[in-house]
Amino acid sequence: MNHLAIIMDGNRRWAKKQDLSIFEGYEQGIKALQRAIEAALDCNIKYLSCYGFSSENWSRPKEEIQVLKQLIIEYLNTQQHILIDNEVRLLVIGEYEEFGKDIVTKIQDLEKRTANFNKLVLTIALGYGSRNEIIQAINRIIQDSKANKIPNKINSEIFSNYLFTKDMPDPDCVVRTGKEYRLSNFLLWQLSYAELIFLDIMWPEFTKKTLEEIIATYNNRTRRHGN
Repeated sequence: MNHLAIIMDGNRRWAKKQDLSIFEGYEQGIKALQRAIEAALDCNIKYLSCYGFSSENWSRPKEEIQVLKQLIIEYLNTQQHILIDNEVRLLVIGEYEEFGKDIVTKIQDLEKRTANFNKLVLTIALGYGSRNEIIQAINRIIQDSKANKIPNKINSEIFSNYLFTKDMPDPDCVVRTGKEYRLSNFLLWQLSYAELIFLDIMWPEFTKKTLEEIIATYNNRTRRHGN
């Protein structure tokens, strides 16, 4: 497996079940993300794309969004050395400007500092929605077509170059935790031929063993790509 995508679902439900606060649930979700990064490195996965916060999530209570903001800042301040020490490149996709200038600045700085790393490309989707991504791509294509920068007739390769993920291969597999069975507007174009795996665990319960089981399941499937 070269590219694994993960929908990290179940932080709040896990916290409720454990009689913990939402903050503690998301805090454990951050720790699960770190385990996933370490496991991906150990398993030689080159691309790991994780759905952290959707464009629809902006409708959640302000208090919850503030919790997420605090955790993002904490992660960028305290865990960035792990990415740098392990030569992990960070990319953040989506419309995450609403989290505030301080987070945007920290993200852009860490993206620049890790730009030349290639052991693992870690993509975090924040404020991301696949439909918005596709609409934005179409609008840019229209503009470039009018300016004669691209052919009037486009193909899937040209279209893919206008997406946030233009510099990476499509995911081989997408995994969703949280006992839900939908894609929730995540990488809809890119997941056209990805294998789908839905897990009965909540995201804070994700471990290296979980990833190893995912890889085993993936390796036992036959991918035909429509043939």
